[in-house]
Amino acid sequence: MKKILVPTDFSDTSRNAVEFAGGLAAAIGAEIELFHAYQVVKTAEMFVSVNDIIEKDLEHEYAYLVQSLHARYGVDLKVTYKYMEGYPVDVINREAKQGFDLVVIGMQGKSALEKLFLGSVATGLLRSSKIPVLAVPNGVSFNGLQTVIIATDGYHVEDPVLFGPVMEFARIFNCKIDLFYHRPEKGTSVDIRKHFTWNDVSFDFHIAETDEDTHQALDRFVHTHEADLLVMLHHRREFWSRIFNSSFTKAQAKITQIPLLILPV
Repeated sequence: MKKILVPTDFSDTSRNAVEFAGGLAAAIGAEIELFHAYQVVKTAEMFVSVNDIIEKDLEHEYAYLVQSLHARYGVDLKVTYKYMEGYPVDVINREAKQGFDLVVIGMQGKSALEKLFLGSVATGLLRSSKIPVLAVPNGVSFNGLQTVIIATDGYHVEDPVLFGPVMEFARIFNCKIDLFYHRPEKGTSVDIRKHFTWNDVSFDFHIAETDEDTHQALDRFVHTHEADLLVMLHHRREFWSRIFNSSFTKAQAKITQIPLLILPV
């Protein structure tokens, strides 16, 4: 993992994501690009270039972010920035195709998580991105990775390429990998252990056979194991959409308070 793209709107939430991405990049030896997409409604009455005004402000904002990152992580951290006019999801995805390995975005907690699945820019990225997207809750700092939980339904788990980012994190941080599989009724699904062939990364299986909802079982598991990162697959969007729109989540579920890595399938 060498290049990380960090879309930002310069809000507190996105600044927090920038700091998180900076810590991750410094730890793994990656470079980051800060990226801002903006839209301008132009009229015939405009006598001054709005783009010029916007870009002047953006240069100021970026200078502050770069200075902050270098002050915290050192000047050896390679930080570049770019801004582009256009619909945010489209231009971010287009930029992500320029050799990036990961997109890092910010989320605010409950209110943002509701927006995350109800038409926001973040939703568009999670739906359409062809590379992994890491959503960072506001207020969460990067302090390394000790425990990573992969919530799986048993599909695609045999593909080591798909889980490449997780395997790379495991090697770099020597973190613990826990695979969580919820089976509401005992004996209704084949044991997924036999599908895994991750010979160079150690991991533990946890099959929860309970009558509770999957999101409740997962939240309890995340809380008990003090996870630093939760990993899900893009094709399970209907599952994590239910998680983040449920009344359970609105009651401050643990799974809304840790970074969420979505892997595209």
